[in-house]
Amino acid sequence: MAQPFLTSKDDYVDRALQGFARSNGDVVTLHTDPTFIRAVAPDPRRRVGIVSGGGSWWHA
Repeated sequence: MAQPFLTSKDDYVDRALQGFARSNGDVVTLHTDPTFIRAVAPDPRRRVGIVSGGGSWWHA
C-alpha cells in the first residue's frame, strides 16, 4: 500500500524545506534550530528576501 505524502501536519514545513534544499543544493543550504534557508554563496546582484511563518493555518 502506498504511503501518504505527508503523514502529519507537524512535519509539513520541515519536509517542504528539506525538499527545497535538496533540489536546489547547489545554490541554497538548510539550517535548523532555528530553521532557515540561505544562499550558499553571496551575490551582490541579489536583493534580500524574507519569508516568515508562524501563524496558525492548519485546521483539522
